[in-house]
Amino acid sequence: MKRSLVDTTRTWNALRFALLGAASSLALASVSSATPFVCDDDLANQNFTCGSAANTLGGKNATAVGDQASASAADATAVGHNSLADPSGTAVGAFVAAGSNSAAFGSHASAINDGATAIGAKTSADGASGNATAVGFSATAGISTGTAGTTAIGANAQAGSTGASQTNATAVGDSAQANAANATVVGQNAQANAVSGTAVGQGAQARTRATAVGQGAFASTDSSAFGQNSSAVQGATAIGISAQAGAIGATALGDNANAGGSIFNTGTTALGNSAQAGTTGAGQTNATAVGDSARANVANATAVGQAALANSFGASAFGQGAQANATDATAVGQIARAGDSATSAFGHGAVASGTFSSALGAES
Repeated sequence: MKRSLVDTTRTWNALRFALLGAASSLALASVSSATPFVCDDDLANQNFTCGSAANTLGGKNATAVGDQASASAADATAVGHNSLADPSGTAVGAFVAAGSNSAAFGSHASAINDGATAIGAKTSADGASGNATAVGFSATAGISTGTAGTTAIGANAQAGSTGASQTNATAVGDSAQANAANATVVGQNAQANAVSGTAVGQGAQARTRATAVGQGAFASTDSSAFGQNSSAVQGATAIGISAQAGAIGATALGDNANAGGSIFNTGTTALGNSAQAGTTGAGQTNATAVGDSARANVANATAVGQAALANSFGASAFGQGAQANATDATAVGQIARAGDSATSAFGHGAVASGTFSSALGAES
């Protein structure tokens, strides 16, 4: 029996309708089997609520979206499972909390009290009296007992997060820490955990009222260190790569300059690349070395000039390569030598070798 094209077309159309009906029934059954939720648009109060146990009760211009989301205050917005927003607060993400006039974005983020901002998963901004800002995974700015004006930017950064009164602290960088009042740090793992400390650079550290600038720089109380791996103890100043001011009030200026190897070698000054003043033993106070590789590693010694050397008590050497090698000896001039106690040598290449002797003039 022959089958017409019309009959074949009718058969395919019937099959298509049957399959469409079956698919629609399956989709409806799937929807009806899911847990129901209700969205409510409260036109009177301009509230919008959507989610199981979501709540905007008592709010106005409030929005709560997500299971157990709560925005029951004026101008509050809570979006995400178990999110919570206070008046004019914005909370976005699961288990997020935002206080009055605060904003929190990211899973488990919290911006507590007035004017706080937290951005990133597990961030916390809590200024007590307000104005705390935390940005980055697990960044923490302030604690609930009173640390306003704190700012932490970077993963695991901390600003004013370990005690009350750590106000106005700022930490910028991964794992940076500024846990003291008026402390400022910038750089990965930089630390200023003492009042008014400032540390700038990866791994830089600053103590009370100190300033450390440079990778690995360290500045103790009331001191300043500038340069990679520079270091300054109490009241000291170190400027230059690996410059070390190791005595109270010491000054080291220049790459690898070193003043005061002992903390009690006070009054030491080293200026110049690799200059040394009072660095080789205790009691080398008031030593001064000026010039590249100049050395004055004895109490009251003075060496001025490239490679000048004053290596005895009270000795003075002035000029490139000049040497004063005995107590109270004085050598002035390029490669001048004063080699015995109380001797004096003046002039290029002058040599004074006997006790109390003097040499005056070039090559004398």
